[in-house]
Order: sequence, then structure tokens, then C-alpha cells
Amino acid sequence: MSREVINIGFLGFGTVGSGAVKILQEHNTEISKRLSPKLKIKTIASPNIANRDTRWVKDNVSFTTDVTQVINDPDIDIVVEVMGGREPANSYIRQAMAQGKSVVTANKLLLASDGPALAELAQSQKVSLAIEASVAGGIPILNAIREGIAAEKVVSICGILNGTTNFILTEMENSGALFSTTLAEAQKLGYAEADPTLDIEGLDARDKLAILTMLCFGRYVDVKKIPTQGITKLTPADFAYAAQSRCTIKLICSARLVNQELILSVAPTLVPRNSLLAKVNGSFNAIMLTGEAGGQTFYYGRGAGSGPTGVAIVSDIIRIAREIAVNSPGICPTFGYQNLVHQEEIAISSKALAYFLRFTVADKPGIIAKLATILSDNNISLDSIYQEKVYKQRDYLSFITMLEPTTQQQLAKALETIQTLDFLIEPPLVLPIDDNL
Repeated sequence: MSREVINIGFLGFGTVGSGAVKILQEHNTEISKRLSPKLKIKTIASPNIANRDTRWVKDNVSFTTDVTQVINDPDIDIVVEVMGGREPANSYIRQAMAQGKSVVTANKLLLASDGPALAELAQSQKVSLAIEASVAGGIPILNAIREGIAAEKVVSICGILNGTTNFILTEMENSGALFSTTLAEAQKLGYAEADPTLDIEGLDARDKLAILTMLCFGRYVDVKKIPTQGITKLTPADFAYAAQSRCTIKLICSARLVNQELILSVAPTLVPRNSLLAKVNGSFNAIMLTGEAGGQTFYYGRGAGSGPTGVAIVSDIIRIAREIAVNSPGICPTFGYQNLVHQEEIAISSKALAYFLRFTVADKPGIIAKLATILSDNNISLDSIYQEKVYKQRDYLSFITMLEPTTQQQLAKALETIQTLDFLIEPPLVLPIDDNL
């Protein structure tokens, strides 16, 4: 028996939720050409719904502060969770699935930590868990990996997954402004939150990388184990040096499977100017994926915003509605794999890379000779040294060195000794230089 109407309930009505509702309304004619059952928003639940402007919402939608009116309503087929945060979103999604409802979520924080368990629950309940909006907003990267290249064996994936940090880095490079100044501008323009910690410390990008790792390799990790470095330590001098080396600086997320060992990282990285990733500026995201058979593919677009993310959510709703219409919800596993494997440890790459090191030291004689000796003792060679005197402050001296290619293990051993030196004002800033991006 064919379905005439598929009812939708929303948990949350902030920027992302309201964006999805607008897409459902404004693109209704186009959606109806692609889907037989009519999509109807029945109820929107939000704890602060009284403070939201809901006058523009059509079709006699009910508004409530009580989420159980969505979760327990037998007429609602699809629940859209756009509240964010790990709890109570996790509990609400589980309750909705237990009621036989499929779920659409953009909750990257929750999926990075609890995604495997939620995917298993969806499979056991024979419902769908759709997650396209959780990574890279308007870029349909998850669907591309899960279905578009389902036959591929992914070798590596890397990219720019956070629009806020990419905007800040682009502005710092173009204007020569300090990080703090550029962050304030990003907040003023709405690109950064009042509390930007998740973005600028790389945590948001880390969660997205964990989700991509599940789809690319069928493995999940404890996200706290992913080596993660934010952008807060970067200065105009770093960009000046990168420019001299024909590079730019981007917050790069990468995942590779080497001899069955998973290597993950989130770090500001010097990227050659001729790389496609170097040309990704402002609040845009990009992902570069390499497959064993098909080679390299590149995905680019807006990483956030009510419009791009709203399209991703509604596209997931349409996919689930099609499944429900033929009585086959959950036909495709959430992460593309029948079973995810828990990866206990994250390996350290043995690949040799050049590195950028910035030292801030007390201005004393013999400093460079001492550092060069320690590096040499660890079989690491200096390539060049750069000092921008305009950034010298009082008795402090800042200078940058570029190292010849070395391994992470060798560099870590050298840094362990270097950090005991009494002339260091702060720990060295260490950035990889990746010519393969």
C-alpha cells in the first residue's frame, strides 16, 4: 500500500533546523517532482520555541517545548534532530528509534563518539539513521563515499573541514593581522561563535574526520586519541615565511590506512601554492579522496550555513521517505559498512616530511648553534632559517627554521631535548610541510 503523506517532526529550531524547514517549504514544488508521498512537517519541538519567530512557517505546524510530543507521536515517521550536543540528543534519538522512527541528524559531536552504537541500533530496529549534514554542510561527501564509490578501496582522505578556521587563516594571510584581531572579525561577521573553542582548537574538524574515517575505512576510534592541533598559536610571521616557501597554511585533516594501521591527524599544515587545497579560501570546505582503483576525486563547497546544511538535511529526508514508501527503511547502513571495527590505537606515520619550526626565545648568543646541534644529534638537518625583526618584542626573539624531511619519531625525540632548554619562552610551534597535498 503506497503512502500519501510522510510526517516529519523536528527536535530543535535554531539556525540549522529553521534552514531545513525553509528548504522544505520553498522547494516544495521541486521536491514533489522527485517524491511521490507528500512531506509534511507535523510538529517542531524546541525548549525556547517561544523566543523564535515562527510566523513564516506554513501548513498548520504544531509548536511545543515537549520533545515527547514528537518522539511518541505514532503518526510521525521521521525525526530530525538538530539540537546539537551529545546529551540529551543521544537519548532522544534512541527513544525515537525504539518507536520505529527513522532519524536525520547533523550532530557531528554525537556521531563522532556514539555513531557506531546508534548505527547498530538503527539496523536492529530496521530504521534509517541519516547523517549527510554532519560533515561539510553543502558538500554531499558522505553520500558520495557510501554509495557513489561504494566499490572503491579508499587509500586516503584529507581536506579542510572547518569553515571558521579557514576564514580566519585566509584573512590572516591576506591582511597580516594577528589571530586575535581576525577572530574578532570572524565573530562580528557571524563566522565564529561567541565561544569559538571547538573551531579554533580543531575539535570540530576532528569530529568530522572521525565520521569520515568510519565511512572510508569502516573503522572507528576514540576521538580524543586523534592528534589534534588548533590554529591559536599562528602569527603573521608564519604566513610571511610560508609565502617565501611558496606555501600557504591550512588546517588539514587527514586519514590514511597503511599496512592495516590507521594514521589520523588534524593540524595546521604548510600546503604548496599549486595544490587544489591551497586555493580553498574563506568559509569554504574541500575534501580530497584517493582510491586504489579510481584515483583522486575532489569535493568543494560551502561547509556550513542554514542553506547548504538545510539542503543536506532535506535530501536525507527525501531519501528516507523513498525507503519508507517502498517499506524498506534502513536499506543502506549508516556508514556504508555492515559492521564497523573498533581501532584501539592510532599509528604514528613513518613517512618523512619537511617541518616548519618557530622558536620564541630569550635573546642570547649561541641559540641557533645549540638547536642545530640537538637536531643534528637526531639525524635532522636544517634547511633554512628566517627571522622577521618586526616581530621581535623586548628581549624576546622569534625565528623560524625549516627542516629537511624527517620522521615524526625523530622530530619528537629532538623536541623532547629542545624543550628542556632554559632560553625557550614557550614550546616551539611545529607545522608539517606536505608537498603531496
